Amino acid sequence: MPVIDTLVLFAAADSMDKLHEKGVMFLKEVNNNHLWILPSFALLEFDLVLKSRGYSESDRMKKYALLINDYANIEQKTMPITPKIIHETARVESLYNLDYFDAGMVASALILDRKIATTDKIISQISEIDIIWE
Repeated sequence: MPVIDTLVLFAAADSMDKLHEKGVMFLKEVNNNHLWILPSFALLEFDLVLKSRGYSESDRMKKYALLINDYANIEQKTMPITPKIIHETARVESLYNLDYFDAGMVASALILDRKIATTDKIISQISEIDIIWE
Protein backbone atom coordinates (compact mmCIF):
# COMPACT_ATOMS: atom_id res chain seq x y z
CA MET A 1 0.00 0.00 0.00
CA PRO A 2 1.66 3.25 -1.09
CA VAL A 3 1.58 6.24 1.25
CA ILE A 4 1.27 9.92 0.42
CA ASP A 5 3.75 12.51 1.65
CA THR A 6 2.83 15.72 3.45
CA LEU A 7 3.46 17.78 0.32
CA VAL A 8 0.37 16.15 -1.19
CA LEU A 9 -1.74 17.70 1.58
CA PHE A 10 -0.19 21.13 1.00
CA ALA A 11 -0.67 20.88 -2.75
CA ALA A 12 -4.29 19.77 -2.44
CA ALA A 13 -5.07 22.51 0.10
CA ASP A 14 -3.74 25.35 -2.10
CA SER A 15 -5.41 25.86 -5.47
CA MET A 16 -2.49 28.12 -6.48
CA ASP A 17 0.11 25.40 -5.84
CA LYS A 18 1.67 24.11 -9.08
CA LEU A 19 1.08 20.56 -7.79
CA HIS A 20 -2.54 21.20 -6.75
CA GLU A 21 -4.17 18.92 -9.32
CA LYS A 22 -1.72 16.13 -8.55
CA GLY A 23 -2.32 16.57 -4.81
CA VAL A 24 -6.08 16.33 -5.29
CA MET A 25 -5.60 13.26 -7.48
CA PHE A 26 -3.55 11.48 -4.81
CA LEU A 27 -6.06 12.34 -2.06
CA LYS A 28 -8.80 10.93 -4.27
CA GLU A 29 -6.72 7.77 -4.59
CA VAL A 30 -6.51 7.51 -0.81
CA ASN A 31 -10.25 8.14 -0.50
CA ASN A 32 -11.39 5.77 -3.25
CA ASN A 33 -8.70 3.11 -3.57
CA HIS A 34 -8.14 0.58 -0.80
CA LEU A 35 -4.45 0.39 -1.71
CA TRP A 36 -3.46 3.99 -0.77
CA ILE A 37 -2.77 5.22 2.78
CA LEU A 38 -2.41 8.61 4.50
CA PRO A 39 0.17 8.32 7.30
CA SER A 40 -0.66 10.15 10.54
CA PHE A 41 2.87 11.55 10.29
CA ALA A 42 1.71 13.56 7.26
CA LEU A 43 -1.26 14.98 9.15
CA LEU A 44 0.86 15.88 12.16
CA GLU A 45 3.52 17.60 10.04
CA PHE A 46 0.84 19.42 8.01
CA ASP A 47 -0.77 20.77 11.18
CA LEU A 48 2.52 21.80 12.81
CA VAL A 49 3.63 23.65 9.68
CA LEU A 50 0.27 25.43 9.42
CA LYS A 51 0.56 26.44 13.07
CA SER A 52 4.15 27.64 12.60
CA ARG A 53 3.01 29.74 9.63
CA GLY A 54 0.53 31.56 11.85
CA TYR A 55 -2.69 29.80 10.92
CA SER A 56 -5.23 30.23 13.71
CA GLU A 57 -6.97 27.29 15.32
CA SER A 58 -10.08 28.26 13.36
CA ASP A 59 -8.19 28.34 10.04
CA ARG A 60 -6.62 24.96 10.76
CA MET A 61 -10.01 23.51 11.67
CA LYS A 62 -11.39 24.76 8.34
CA LYS A 63 -8.59 22.97 6.45
CA TYR A 64 -9.41 19.72 8.24
CA ALA A 65 -13.16 20.17 7.81
CA LEU A 66 -12.59 20.43 4.06
CA LEU A 67 -10.39 17.33 4.14
CA ILE A 68 -13.05 15.39 6.04
CA ASN A 69 -15.92 16.66 3.86
CA ASP A 70 -14.18 16.24 0.51
CA TYR A 71 -12.67 12.83 1.29
CA ALA A 72 -15.25 10.92 3.33
CA ASN A 73 -13.14 7.74 3.65
CA ILE A 74 -9.98 9.51 4.82
CA GLU A 75 -10.48 8.51 8.46
CA GLN A 76 -10.44 4.82 7.61
CA LYS A 77 -7.45 5.28 5.30
CA THR A 78 -5.20 7.01 7.86
CA MET A 79 -2.29 4.98 9.22
CA PRO A 80 -1.91 5.54 12.98
CA ILE A 81 1.36 6.40 14.66
CA THR A 82 2.29 3.27 16.61
CA PRO A 83 5.30 2.18 18.67
CA LYS A 84 6.50 0.22 15.61
CA ILE A 85 6.33 3.39 13.46
CA ILE A 86 8.22 5.43 16.08
CA HIS A 87 10.87 2.69 16.38
CA GLU A 88 11.31 2.57 12.60
CA THR A 89 11.34 6.39 12.46
CA ALA A 90 14.27 6.52 14.90
CA ARG A 91 16.14 3.85 12.91
CA VAL A 92 15.58 5.68 9.61
CA GLU A 93 16.39 9.07 11.15
CA SER A 94 19.73 7.75 12.37
CA LEU A 95 20.59 5.63 9.33
CA TYR A 96 19.88 8.30 6.71
CA ASN A 97 20.35 11.47 8.78
CA LEU A 98 16.82 12.63 7.93
CA ASP A 99 14.73 15.17 9.78
CA TYR A 100 12.05 13.72 12.02
CA PHE A 101 9.08 14.06 9.67
CA ASP A 102 10.90 12.79 6.57
CA ALA A 103 12.05 9.83 8.66
CA GLY A 104 8.46 9.24 9.78
CA MET A 105 7.21 9.27 6.21
CA VAL A 106 9.95 6.87 5.10
CA ALA A 107 9.27 4.62 8.10
CA SER A 108 5.56 4.53 7.24
CA ALA A 109 6.35 3.52 3.67
CA LEU A 110 8.89 0.89 4.75
CA ILE A 111 6.40 -0.75 7.09
CA LEU A 112 3.90 -1.07 4.26
CA ASP A 113 5.30 -1.66 0.76
CA ARG A 114 8.17 0.84 0.41
CA LYS A 115 6.22 3.11 -1.95
CA ILE A 116 5.55 6.80 -1.39
CA ALA A 117 3.96 9.56 -3.48
CA THR A 118 6.35 12.49 -3.17
CA THR A 119 8.61 14.87 -5.05
CA ASP A 120 10.87 15.27 -2.01
CA LYS A 121 14.46 15.10 -3.27
CA ILE A 122 15.81 13.85 0.06
CA ILE A 123 13.33 10.99 0.30
CA SER A 124 13.95 10.07 -3.34
CA GLN A 125 17.61 9.38 -2.46
CA ILE A 126 16.66 6.56 -0.08
CA SER A 127 17.36 3.34 -1.99
CA GLU A 128 14.86 1.35 0.10
CA ILE A 129 11.98 3.57 -1.14
CA ASP A 130 10.15 3.52 -4.47
CA ILE A 131 8.88 6.95 -5.49
CA ILE A 132 5.49 7.17 -7.16
CA TRP A 133 4.71 10.43 -8.90
CA GLU A 134 2.79 9.63 -12.06
